[in-house]
Amino acid sequence: MRSIIINGKTRNYILEAVLVITIISLIAAFSVAAEQDKVFRDNYMLYQQAMSLMQEEKYAQAQALLTQTDQTSQDSYQVLYMFAMCSGATGDYATAINCLQRMQETRPALLMNQTFLMKYGKFLYLQGEYAKAKLYLLESKKYDTNPEATIETEKYLAQIDAKEKGGR
Repeated sequence: MRSIIINGKTRNYILEAVLVITIISLIAAFSVAAEQDKVFRDNYMLYQQAMSLMQEEKYAQAQALLTQTDQTSQDSYQVLYMFAMCSGATGDYATAINCLQRMQETRPALLMNQTFLMKYGKFLYLQGEYAKAKLYLLESKKYDTNPEATIETEKYLAQIDAKEKGGR
């Protein structure tokens, strides 16, 4: 086996090159991280502003802010839920249902959440999809953890039953 002999000057050049590459890599990494931090801060501020607007029942304005977040944030279940609630509050039930469906696909555990199931059933009812709404509302009753959701569930189930009896 042959060994490579490197003299002192060559060794120093190699060390300097490795150091320069390392420093450039660190600067690039910090630069990328700083940009990600800025995007995160901007999205967080938009999210917080949207929450405040929702509390003031300014749903259309909150919805507009949520659409300004980056795509990754828009796909998060928290933003999808807020967008669904804003859509439902403004009468856009199809969008609300679409958002809740996307949430359900990414977080199947939501199918054991009484409030989620009740809201889903409510929007389906308001969209006129009574049979599907009834399924979600009945499923919601299995997870009786929120008295307000239970009352609203019963209200919509009674309305569906009245429509079914009136339709016969």
